[in-house]
Amino acid sequence: MNSILDSMIFIISSSIFCDGPATVNLGTSENYVILTKAGITTTGTTSQPSFYSFIDEYEVYESFTYWYWIESISNSGETESFGPISLTIPSEGNNIHEIPLVTELHQNFPNPFNPSTLISFNIKENEKGILSIYNIKGQLIVTDEFETGRHYYTWDARDQASGVYLYKLKTNNDTKIMKMLLVK
Repeated sequence: MNSILDSMIFIISSSIFCDGPATVNLGTSENYVILTKAGITTTGTTSQPSFYSFIDEYEVYESFTYWYWIESISNSGETESFGPISLTIPSEGNNIHEIPLVTELHQNFPNPFNPSTLISFNIKENEKGILSIYNIKGQLIVTDEFETGRHYYTWDARDQASGVYLYKLKTNNDTKIMKMLLVK
């Protein structure tokens, strides 16, 4: 099995499907159209986080479903495929918001950090959450309330001392706690 860390290139494949009457002429009489491939060169194995992005070259249209696959190719030529994932473009006035299925608290990034870090978390449907940050003595530094959804909270700790801090996500049915390190 190929490791994403060992990858030298990612191949992104995409296709689209229209479920219903096509309002856009795509030059075909079938509902399933267009298959593209694009390569993204990677940094290979590294201890630092790497970020990659892909922008589809085609316009998106209402009521179409877009499918994406990613193929990882290692230095040795081994390949591993991931996907497909789908994205359906809603009709105007029919916005679809992704609601997380589970409540999750993720490791902050970067960690260790100076002076700020990003804390990401999900709160599942019909729950509210409180994110709290404590110093190692258990003293509350900051607290904030959030609704259902995906959240990205940036904590600016420039007024805090170096050391270990705890961050806690408490919802109606769950409590999760993680550590982070501020190094000045």
